[in-house]
Amino acid sequence: MAIAAQAPDIHGDRQSGRDVRTQNVIACQAVANIVKSSLGLVGLDKMLVDDICDVTNDGATILKMLEVEHPAAKVLVELAELQDREVGDGTTSVVIVAAEFLKLAMREACKYVEKKLVVKVEKLGKDSLINCAKTSMSSKLIAGDSDFFANLYFVKAGAIAVRRVRKEDMCHVAKATGATMVSTFADMEGEETFDSSLLGYAAEVVEERIADDDVDSRVQHGSREQLAIAEFAEALVIIPKVLAVNAAKDATELVAKLRAYHHTAQTKADKKHFSSMGLDLLNGTVRNNLEAGVIEPAMSKVKILQFATEAAITILRIDDMIKLFKDESRNEE
Repeated sequence: MAIAAQAPDIHGDRQSGRDVRTQNVIACQAVANIVKSSLGLVGLDKMLVDDICDVTNDGATILKMLEVEHPAAKVLVELAELQDREVGDGTTSVVIVAAEFLKLAMREACKYVEKKLVVKVEKLGKDSLINCAKTSMSSKLIAGDSDFFANLYFVKAGAIAVRRVRKEDMCHVAKATGATMVSTFADMEGEETFDSSLLGYAAEVVEERIADDDVDSRVQHGSREQLAIAEFAEALVIIPKVLAVNAAKDATELVAKLRAYHHTAQTKADKKHFSSMGLDLLNGTVRNNLEAGVIEPAMSKVKILQFATEAAITILRIDDMIKLFKDESRNEE
């Protein structure tokens, strides 16, 4: 006796297959387009108006204040928050890159950044490090005082700054060093003061990595893998394209020249220094940005690649979306 299979009774709208993926990509593209024009040194600010008016060009701040309802688009909002928590910079770039991945090997790309494009801090001069610090602060509230803050080298003064530590970990550190936790510098008069007696002491402070997600592996790329890698590389071109467009420059010409330099760096042993070529957005030319002192922390770029790829994979794996209706009968009960 044959038994007919019955479809589950779902109280809501259900969409499956390509329609779901298309809608997800469109929603993510819409989110990326909101922050795209704010990327870079000459990027534009956004005015966000509710009870108060905020003006900012920080990607995480913009997305956090928007009431994004689409489930897939919310993944990009969470992605920007994750990048902000882990690195504190690159929130706009990670959203743009993730959205571009959805339109068009992460591990190999991260390895290439670390092996070919990274310059050790010891080889950089003080001016380059200061420029790097100022770049990271360009979209923050203290951007106007970046010259002052960039010249504070806390490590040389025997102090290490750690960002966003869990409260329980802070309690452990305070207990071990005899310090007292302070949540604010504001006093009763509205001024900022600090009592040095609250400081703790440690004979030695060691900072080291105790775990890593990277696992060494060797991969032989076939034709299909090469196609995926080529599309991955093509998606990354979105960053220099958007930077050039925001600066009102000829993006097609500049990006073509930049790709030519980078291709030469990868194919000719005596031209490896071309890997440091980048965009001069003020003059609309291609130059050696390492020599010009335009650098950024490698961790920011590696995290952008990792987080953007993971977000894109998460969204592309969705092939079924069910929007449930509210059960009014339960509400009445």
